Amino acid sequence: MTFLSILATLLIIIAGLLTMAVGLMLGGYFSKPPQGQNAVGLIVPMGMIAATWLLMLPGAWMVVGRGGFAWVSGDRLMAGIAATVLVIVIGSGSVCSFFAWAENMGVKWRSGGPMVCGIVLPLTLQALMLVCAWRTDLPIHTMRTFAGLLCLPAVAISLPVINNSLNHWAGNQRRMAADKAAFEAKWDRIRSLSPAEKAREAFEKYSPEAPLWTITGFLIDAPDDPELQKLVLDRAAKVPDFEAELASLLAYDGRSLRAGAVEFVRISPDRSPARADGLRAAIAALAKEITAAGGKTAPNWASDFEPEIARVRRAAAAFGSMDFYDSLKALDAASAPVSSEP
Repeated sequence: MTFLSILATLLIIIAGLLTMAVGLMLGGYFSKPPQGQNAVGLIVPMGMIAATWLLMLPGAWMVVGRGGFAWVSGDRLMAGIAATVLVIVIGSGSVCSFFAWAENMGVKWRSGGPMVCGIVLPLTLQALMLVCAWRTDLPIHTMRTFAGLLCLPAVAISLPVINNSLNHWAGNQRRMAADKAAFEAKWDRIRSLSPAEKAREAFEKYSPEAPLWTITGFLIDAPDDPELQKLVLDRAAKVPDFEAELASLLAYDGRSLRAGAVEFVRISPDRSPARADGLRAAIAALAKEITAAGGKTAPNWASDFEPEIARVRRAAAAFGSMDFYDSLKALDAASAPVSSEP
């Protein structure tokens, strides 16, 4: 029994030192809590508080083991339950005091509640545990009354803090649900729009300097929509240095931006040699891209390249008498399977 008393005393004294250290660090809970990046430092006292009560629980059980809680009940199990409840209640008051102070929960918490429940009560409980670790003849009614009185302030500060936390959590849940509903409603509306309506709304928000690819890109998914074609043709004409930007897009290495420009050339009434040269540049860029990927042996050939080959062929056909024979022949050669024979 003496061994349990000594071990319990060591644990409780360490817990008491941690409690006093936290009190000193936080100015007795009367100092102003740090804000912003400085609040990261609060992890240290928070960890010390957690360590305090992790030490107090086994300390209390050791006190019970040597008969120090006989004033609760002669049954060690009931005494152990009572000791555990007492530690949890006072510990909860300590933790809630810290959060009430750290979250600056109103002026009412400046009246000393956190100091009482976060420092005085834990130290009082630790002193009580030290006494119980060495004495088993404590007066029953006095000790029960004293323990009950210790719990009252802890419960008084814990309940509003827990309620505040639950309200905060519920508020976050409501906001998340509202944001999700608004997001889904927004996308439901967008999905219900026609390609032309989507483009019209986007163009209204564009600045005069919006790049051409942000306009021609709408043609990729709905290239044959007459209303969309008219919108794109009208808006593209307002792009500064339009012809130079179109030529740059047609010769661009990436097919994602080049595709919209190819569709634009196809639907545009302009059949000038300059536009034909631009389309030839697009066909050459696609052939180069296919060759680099390994021709028809390329992974995802069907999804990556077949639509683009069909796209440039449609654009070439739209020019009628223009000669794209050499360009399309080079494209066909790039698309041929790569031979494995030397």
